[in-house]
Amino acid sequence: MNRSRLVARLAAVLGLTSTVAACGPDAPTTPAAPAALVELPAGAQANAGGVTIAAPASTRLHPGDRIQLTGTVVLPNGSEKDKFPIKWSTSSAAVATVDEKTGEVTAVAPGAVTITAKAGPRTGQMALTVMVPVVRVIFSPSFNTMEWNTQGTSYGAAAFMAFDASGARILDLADRSIVWASSDPTTATVVPFRPSSPSQGLLTAVQMGKTTISVTVDGVEATVQLSVEPQFGYFNGGTYEQTLNVGGIAYLAMTFVSFDNVVVPVEDPNQESWVSTNPAVLTLTRGAPSYPPWGVEVTGVAPGTATIQGTYRGFTLSATITVVQ
Repeated sequence: MNRSRLVARLAAVLGLTSTVAACGPDAPTTPAAPAALVELPAGAQANAGGVTIAAPASTRLHPGDRIQLTGTVVLPNGSEKDKFPIKWSTSSAAVATVDEKTGEVTAVAPGAVTITAKAGPRTGQMALTVMVPVVRVIFSPSFNTMEWNTQGTSYGAAAFMAFDASGARILDLADRSIVWASSDPTTATVVPFRPSSPSQGLLTAVQMGKTTISVTVDGVEATVQLSVEPQFGYFNGGTYEQTLNVGGIAYLAMTFVSFDNVVVPVEDPNQESWVSTNPAVLTLTRGAPSYPPWGVEVTGVAPGTATIQGTYRGFTLSATITVVQ
């Protein structure tokens, strides 16, 4: 056997001997070399558990809003532990602050912020947005009239624009409080047009009259006067006595015509009002026994001229009558 092969065999035997010796009962306790650090893939990290965060309302806030976040620790086995010490933090206290113990968030200024809940090695995050405040709302384009039809429904559209403190228009209206209203739903109603168009409202004419349409965006209101108009109106059959003797009596009753040419006599004394511009010349009597209760009896009391005005649902008809001796 040559020298080199002998040396190799002796080295192998010595290595085997040392290995057996290290396994014996009197072997020294030599610490093992540290294992290499391995970064877990996303799926494996999820199995380590985390913190789930829940908000009671929308994650879009207004400056000054307060919401209470709650965190639940999810353990590696998938079970939940409600009462686990959680520390809360914010990515930007200039946008929103958070109580590190309770998780109560206070919106401060417009912007985006991330709230983090940390429980030991487990964390959870929630993104919040603090919206730009609305300071002015206007209707655009402005509208003020609709036609009154008795045999069909008249529809109209209302639209508004919202602006911030700098005068810039706010285009993103998602999650904002938008409330449409009509001061007199017996005249016209208004409802949101569709969820995808929060800046538009649908108007429906109900009856001739006048109402105020309003929209309130995050507490800021805009209003416009809306008139549902008849085609025209007149007293009696279109004529009335323009001259009365002192002591003479005339009777006036209102009639209106819709845009679909329906003649509608006014027979609602609870909605009528009558005025004499000169009671020293013409006096008025409601509910005279010889006439229907929804008109008015006019009496000439002294020479002169006066105008009688009858108003129904915001629309006024006038009759000028002269009293002679």
